[in-house]
Amino acid sequence: MRIFLPSLFFILFFVPNVIAQKNGDISGLITSSDAKAATNITVQLNGTSMVTVTDKNGAYHFDDVRYGKYIFRIKCVGIQTEEKNIVVNSKKLAVNFRLKEDHQQLLEVQVNAGLINKYANKESESVARLPLKNLENPQVYSIISKELLKEQGATDFKVAFKNVPGVIATAAPNGATYIRSRGFYTGVNLRNGLAVQQFTGIDLINVERIEILKGPAGTLFGSSLVSYGGLVNKVTKKPLDTLKGEINYSLGSWNQNRLTADINTPLNKEKTLLFRINAAAHYQHSFQDYGFERSIAVTPSLSYKVNKKLAVLVDAEFYKVNRVASVYHQFGTIPTQNFNDLKLNYNQSLTTDETMAKQGSTNLYGHVDYQISKNWKSATSIAYSHSQWDDLTSVYAYWLTDTTLRRSINMQRPRTLESYNIQQNFTGLFTTAGLKHRFVTGLDAYLFHTQYEFYAAKDYDIVNINKPAEALSMPRINTMMGAPFLYKTRQNQYAAYFSDVISLADRWFAMLSLRADFFDSKGTTINDAPPAPVGIYDQTALSHKLGLVYQPVKGKVSLFVNYMNGFQNVAPIAQPDGVIAGFKPQHANQWEGGVKLDVVNHKLNATLSYYNTYVTNSIRRDNVTRINGLTGFAYQDGSQRSKGVEAEVIANPIAGLNILAGYGYNDSKFIRATSAEGNRTATSPQNVANTWVSYKLIKGVAKGAGIGAGANYVGKSYWDITNVFVVPSYTMLDASVFYDRPKWNLGLKMNNITREKAWDINGVPFMRAQLIANMGYKF
Repeated sequence: MRIFLPSLFFILFFVPNVIAQKNGDISGLITSSDAKAATNITVQLNGTSMVTVTDKNGAYHFDDVRYGKYIFRIKCVGIQTEEKNIVVNSKKLAVNFRLKEDHQQLLEVQVNAGLINKYANKESESVARLPLKNLENPQVYSIISKELLKEQGATDFKVAFKNVPGVIATAAPNGATYIRSRGFYTGVNLRNGLAVQQFTGIDLINVERIEILKGPAGTLFGSSLVSYGGLVNKVTKKPLDTLKGEINYSLGSWNQNRLTADINTPLNKEKTLLFRINAAAHYQHSFQDYGFERSIAVTPSLSYKVNKKLAVLVDAEFYKVNRVASVYHQFGTIPTQNFNDLKLNYNQSLTTDETMAKQGSTNLYGHVDYQISKNWKSATSIAYSHSQWDDLTSVYAYWLTDTTLRRSINMQRPRTLESYNIQQNFTGLFTTAGLKHRFVTGLDAYLFHTQYEFYAAKDYDIVNINKPAEALSMPRINTMMGAPFLYKTRQNQYAAYFSDVISLADRWFAMLSLRADFFDSKGTTINDAPPAPVGIYDQTALSHKLGLVYQPVKGKVSLFVNYMNGFQNVAPIAQPDGVIAGFKPQHANQWEGGVKLDVVNHKLNATLSYYNTYVTNSIRRDNVTRINGLTGFAYQDGSQRSKGVEAEVIANPIAGLNILAGYGYNDSKFIRATSAEGNRTATSPQNVANTWVSYKLIKGVAKGAGIGAGANYVGKSYWDITNVFVVPSYTMLDASVFYDRPKWNLGLKMNNITREKAWDINGVPFMRAQLIANMGYKF
């Protein structure tokens, strides 16, 4: 009885009370002050054990919350904790919350706190010209963030491109940076998605991120300044709605001195008018006996949010640089067949500081966003670019024997390159037959002209490399040069395109894209004479892209395949019998398939793909067949194949530890060509690998201290299509230590730790071990 009565009391009074107890679900979205998803934010119901973290859409969810009053708490390392009182009194309760911080502030806080995979932020509207996530996009691309560039102490694009799988970088004698991707050259010639002329180079100070798209991308980006291997798009820094700034100074080996500033401020109380300016002054001497680079960059930007629908952005880049161009080697039939076997003094430049080129560029950009309706937006962009060099002296070294070379000089003084790119895009969301569409259509006009005085190459002297080479003399060069030829070239290109991403089912996405492109060449005049007939022509090209994505694990694993096209215009050619032969555009079609991962709460991001690119309609000269006793006729039946595998892994296994690794294998060969059929494409190594690992303490007395280290391997390649002279393989090791605090930072970077003696694919020698110290102040 003593057991029975308490039990009966429990059953009669307590159990019914529990059964009658009511529970509800709470869900909602956490957004930043600029209405973007706030990811990795801790959400807690005070007084309970319920804690969760927002996903990539800023969403959270609590199940079975007992009816009652609670304190809803928002927390994240580095931002102020925020709270609100809520009452749970229904089965479904929506609680949304907007933070005081904007998206950029949240990202910076989370990156610095080591809370997110900071190298793996691949969300970009410019890659597909649509709000398309990486796992929904059938195209492969890599992104280099400003955080990674800062951690590595990068001051030029060649260092930045060390982080991209399968990519190697080089600089042309005029200073422009190029990359070799999938067997093809492409330059750094897109800025915020628009084509610009940056043959004089540009400073990294204004870079928010660098986007590298892989494979032919003619459908959305045309043929101007891109290649079948991909394209490079530089995204510039934009104004923020907070008063902040940073000033940095670095000092390094070979007289490196660099001063940078990044200052941002709102210009009105409503924070609708924002201003930002980045600036850099840089000086660097070559490790060789001659050579230097001295530059200054100023990049202001201004944004104005007129109202909820209309926003305007304008920015500019002004860049001036004086530099000595590297010597460009030319190899004939000398016995030595490898750079490593040449007896050339590695520290000898074969030039002089007198051959300095004075260069500069101006880039102006304007962008207007207008929200037409809830689902449709208009984006109007215009880019003006002007590059100029007042004096470019190029030095060529023609090797005659293993110990002698002939120095030859040509000059361009002055040269201007000017372009306008105007784009109008409409993007929208709509549904047909139950299928969701993300759609963009646009018009693109690109106008380009150049003018320059060209002085034909003249032989300067013969150098015995066993003896010190005499420094080049500009007075002597000026005396020996003849009269210049004045070249003027003008080209226009007009295009219309569309791209449609269709959600076929919950986990299936299809991309259909098409571009119609009209190219109008006005020809090239020499000394103001009428242009040659072969220079005046027009061509129309169609370019397509098809892609399919399936997510076996939604939002985490994607299987993709794409069929993409790129094209290049081909000018008419005067045949040996005097007939002017017209040709079709050259095309490259790529098949690619692979897998993308974004798993373990975004801690592991990876891409693995196989591609096969086939180039057709290449021009081939037949030097064997005789027609009416003549040889050397041009035929448009040449072809080239480039295939390979690329892999990229970006991991953040524990807070503060970040790992970036990549590998690329490329087999690029000429199938049918004028000569060297079956040979490998010049300057295209088969194997390229990269890695960078860093760790930063995120708590404790030494919070903010960190260390990073990386390695780059580039396999051997051939200097030209004869596949005789070898550019040898090399491995570079770099390391850094840093201490990053809210108000200041310190850093120490060592490049090429092992003092590797190596040359890039253009024969430019790499700097030996270089130590760089950096200090900065933030406010």
